[in-house]
Amino acid sequence: MATKKVQEKSVTELLCERFKYSDIEFVIVNAFDYNSRNGYHIKAFALPYIKKESGEQRLDEVLGVDNWENDFTFPDPQGRLKYKIKFRVPGSDEWREKNEGATIDTSDRGQFSKTAFESGLAFAEKRCLAKLGIGRYLKLCPDMQVTISEMFEPGWNKYSFKSKVGNNEYVNFWWQDPMLPKEFLHPDEEDLAQPIDDAPQAKPKQKPKPQPDKEPATDKQWDVIESYYKALPLAEQEKWTTHLYTEHVNNESGSITNERKNISRAFGAKIIKSLESGYGELVNGHPSKITNPNPKKK
Repeated sequence: MATKKVQEKSVTELLCERFKYSDIEFVIVNAFDYNSRNGYHIKAFALPYIKKESGEQRLDEVLGVDNWENDFTFPDPQGRLKYKIKFRVPGSDEWREKNEGATIDTSDRGQFSKTAFESGLAFAEKRCLAKLGIGRYLKLCPDMQVTISEMFEPGWNKYSFKSKVGNNEYVNFWWQDPMLPKEFLHPDEEDLAQPIDDAPQAKPKQKPKPQPDKEPATDKQWDVIESYYKALPLAEQEKWTTHLYTEHVNNESGSITNERKNISRAFGAKIIKSLESGYGELVNGHPSKITNPNPKKK
C-alpha cells in the first residue's frame, strides 16, 4: 500500500506561519475621552504585533542561527534610526538584507529617552521582520476596542493620554489584552476566539441608564476594603491609595494622614469585586492569594 507523501513547506511558508497567542503583544493606537448625557467615558483601541523575541526565534528555527544577523544605525538629530536584517538565501552562499526605520520622539528638549529609543528600535525591527513575512498577517487585523478600567486592575496594562475633556491633563487607565479574531489565531488555538454570529442583528433599544448610586459606601464595605489594603505589599498599596484615600498634611507636626474618600456604595462594590478578583476572597480577614502580609505598623 502506497503511503501519501507529505509535502514539505517552503521557507517562505514557514516564515509566514501564524504565531501562538503568547507570542503576540498589543499596543494602544488610539485612546480618547468624552462626555455624553450618560456621563464621562474613555475608549481605547489596540493592534497586535509579534514580540520581537518571537520573531527572532522564528528566524533561528527557519534559517538557522548562523544564517542571519541584524544591525541598526544610531538615531540622527531628527531622531530617525534604521534597522537591518541580513540573511543567507537558503541553499546558497548569497546574502541579502531588508531595511526599515522608525522615528524617535524628541519632544523633550530635543532629546529622546532610553525607553523611547528602545521602543522605536523594537518597532523598526518588527517592520523589518514583516518584510520577510514574519507576522505580516497581523497587519490585516482591524483595530480592536479594549476593556478598560479607570482604577488599578492586577495584571492589566497601564496607559496615559492627554484628555480632550479636562484642560489637557493626562488621564491614566488600565486595559486588558483583547482576544484575536479566529482568522488571526494559530490553527491550534482557533477555539479561543469568541463565536461571532455572521447574521447582522438590529441593535436593541437601549434602556435609559439608572442614576448612579449616590449613597456613600457602608462601614462594612470599608472594613472589607481596608482588610485587603492593609495586607497588600507597599507597591500595590500605592496604586490603590489614590482611589481610596486623600492625604492630609499637618502643618504644625508635618505628619501625613490618609482620610477615606467619599466613594459611593456602588463604587465600593466595584472596588471589592476587583480586589477579590486580583487577590482572592478574604479568609479569616486575609486575602487568600497573598501569603506574606505587611507587618503591622507600630
